[in-house]
Amino acid sequence: MQSIQKYGLQVSIALVLVLVIYVLFIQASFTEPSLTPTPKQKVMTQPKIGKLIQSKGVSGMGIAQKILFKGTEYDALIINLEEANIQLYYKKSSGKRFENFGNLKNYLQNKGQQLIFATNAGIFEPSFQPEGLYVENGVELRPLNLKKGKGNFYLQPNGVFFLTNYKTANIISSEQYPNVKKVVKFATQSGPLLVMDGKINPQFSAKSKSRYIRNGVGLIHKNQIVILISNQAVSLHEFARVFKEFYQCPKALYLDGAISEMYLPVFKRYESKGNFGAMIGIVK
Repeated sequence: MQSIQKYGLQVSIALVLVLVIYVLFIQASFTEPSLTPTPKQKVMTQPKIGKLIQSKGVSGMGIAQKILFKGTEYDALIINLEEANIQLYYKKSSGKRFENFGNLKNYLQNKGQQLIFATNAGIFEPSFQPEGLYVENGVELRPLNLKKGKGNFYLQPNGVFFLTNYKTANIISSEQYPNVKKVVKFATQSGPLLVMDGKINPQFSAKSKSRYIRNGVGLIHKNQIVILISNQAVSLHEFARVFKEFYQCPKALYLDGAISEMYLPVFKRYESKGNFGAMIGIVK
């Protein structure tokens, strides 16, 4: 009887040991879900190149920033589209162009509005008409331009920056515009596209000697954009890198160069004597 009990105890202990070993094996084999983002996930990280010099929140607009990227200073405005009253401006009801930020500021002031930001909104012809598509308050004032030609506007692919009635924005190639035109409230066509699908325009050369003051617009996400101007002359490739690497924009569009200006009082930028076609403005 004692030998039977002893044998039964040994079997029980053996079974317990087998169970413990099995449990430990299962735990060792189990892999927890990885916290590392998959390639499809986009995580905003601090840029490895560049330095944020100054940042100021601006009521009714977003965040104004001064940055240093590869030795060049830039002024930028990150715009929250759900908050900002952003529009495109070209002509008064009389048909006369606004021409510059000073005239636009005075016009809005007479209507009881305050201009808090402005920049030129795309390449224009010698007659100051937009070179390509221009839409204001849902009305197409200039048609889409798919012609071939010389100059930055025609450097392919060029594109369209547009705002919708739903406080969203997008940047697309010019050929894609007919597919979205029904939802567009404001739009300007310019070129070239600086960044598309997270990649710098392959037409650009890192060794380019063509250097100008430049401004452009980048899409951070559908409710947030960044408008940028260089404070020193840069190449298109250098300019595109700021959007891609510092602001991590999947899309960005060149607006203009050489003549580009910005009205941004929060940084004591009061440029107001330019001579432009269309302009982007924010009022409160």
